[in-house]
Amino acid sequence: KQKKLVILVVSVFIFSVIHYFLGMKHYNVKSTHKMDYFDALYLSVVTQSLLGPGDINPKTDLARLFLMSQVSITIIVTFMYINE
Repeated sequence: KQKKLVILVVSVFIFSVIHYFLGMKHYNVKSTHKMDYFDALYLSVVTQSLLGPGDINPKTDLARLFLMSQVSITIIVTFMYINE
């Protein structure tokens, strides 16, 4: 069980780095500042909690692909964790 929990936590940080590098070019951010790492981490945590952010939205297919991948991985690992 710990291994799956570690996978979830590590994936938050991996996806936050990906979101950070995609940055403002691929996301609509409702503020005027550039997306920093904290914004990317916030996006990753909120997406992985399956709440979905309302203030940061993907505007390109690449960003949508990464968000869908993150949600899919989260769901799969969570169900594997629950079924154990």
